[in-house]
Amino acid sequence: MPALSLEIIGVPFDWGASKRGARVGPDAVRALGLMEQLRALGLQVTDGGNVALPRTDPGGDPPRNLNHWPEVRSMALAVAERIENALMEDRLPVVIGGDHSLALGTIAGAARVVSPLGLLWIDAHGDFNDDTTSPSGNIHGMPFSSVLGLGPALLNELAGPSPKVRPEHAALIGVRDLDKAEAPKLAASGVRAYGIDEIRSRGFGTILAEAIAIVTNGTAGFHCSFDIDALDPAAMPGTGTRAANGLSLEEGTAILQTSIRSGHCRSLDITELNPLLDAEGITVRRTIDLLLAAFVS
Repeated sequence: MPALSLEIIGVPFDWGASKRGARVGPDAVRALGLMEQLRALGLQVTDGGNVALPRTDPGGDPPRNLNHWPEVRSMALAVAERIENALMEDRLPVVIGGDHSLALGTIAGAARVVSPLGLLWIDAHGDFNDDTTSPSGNIHGMPFSSVLGLGPALLNELAGPSPKVRPEHAALIGVRDLDKAEAPKLAASGVRAYGIDEIRSRGFGTILAEAIAIVTNGTAGFHCSFDIDALDPAAMPGTGTRAANGLSLEEGTAILQTSIRSGHCRSLDITELNPLLDAEGITVRRTIDLLLAAFVS
């Protein structure tokens, strides 16, 4: 594997979700030695610190069914700029979150530099709602549809022109928990979605190879957006929207390793790590293990 120059960027943000705690994810992995362990692998690693973000609700009425829109907008704009800068300086940005609404920023920033951009989305959920289908109004359930230009107009156009990614260049692995109105929307989108039942029947290796082919075919590279709730809760308990019957740790590791070793992954985010929901610290340690395995040569 060619030498990589990484930039670790924390996004301490959880206003896109209903549960608080994901904002402490970036500092939790640093406290357990992520930077030092990555450098011990011989990697060139820059700690870009945390993106400066508002930490309190500024109040006011958000647009209908888009909870905490002002905070999400501020976050996404700041994150997009950091991702764009890292890529322009030939670093691979590794973003640690933070809830999955941060992908609005990571993908917007990547799309400014890598065009056309592929997208590998790893998630138990579709994140394919919009302001008319979402039962909660939580924006972390909308970023995938939005970067494809299929979400709410405010999110589609956030931090750059829409779409950031074309549906035929996107693949979803691990989905098993869709909202009622979200499911037909995803099915009609043109995105190739691999549910757990298909993964088990056809074989994980076959599915992963197909997904990588989709996100690299006709693109200049791809972004990998990895929600840790794609993994089974027994493996990753510290996340806010757990869903049973998930991917194994070994399968999660294979996704990240294959993405990096493909030579086509240009940026990566790890989302929905909530240390406050895991008193034993299992999830933080295993998130670090996933990242180390991804970049080991």
